[in-house]
Amino acid sequence: MSQQGLKDRLDQLYQRYNCVNAATDPIEIVRRYTTRSDREVVGFVAASLAFGRVASVLHSIERVLHVLGSSPAEFVSRFEPARDAGQLSGIVHRWTRSVDLAALLWITRVMLEHGSIEAFFLEGADSGAADVGQALDSFSARAMKVDLRPVYGRVPRRPGVQYFFPKPSA
Repeated sequence: MSQQGLKDRLDQLYQRYNCVNAATDPIEIVRRYTTRSDREVVGFVAASLAFGRVASVLHSIERVLHVLGSSPAEFVSRFEPARDAGQLSGIVHRWTRSVDLAALLWITRVMLEHGSIEAFFLEGADSGAADVGQALDSFSARAMKVDLRPVYGRVPRRPGVQYFFPKPSA
């Protein structure tokens, strides 16, 4: 390949993969993973923590992903609060405590039992609806119906995890 050919090819690759602000965008973290299931779990966790200063958001996401290891979907699908929640100890993101992160992983595990987070979402979707508002409401409502006693040790009056599941209709 000639120098000009190499330059042209490298310029093409640069244009294709140079994402402005990617270093400060949690989506860049998702791109590290190759399997659909890992990307889905990482994207869901990243989106759940995407509030606050960018540096703080990225730091919190990285701390949670360190716990989830090289296969986040596998970790979450086997997540047992009594056994695994302690690994999140000390991780706090703004007002979200480690127990709330454990609850998020517990709910995500239940979603994965439906095949995927996407499948869980689609179970509440109406293909004839004008928008996804009702589906988002259903997604949040069904997520908040998951039994959280294994995480919190009781039925919490206002679980911190509810912040991750807002309802558009509220």
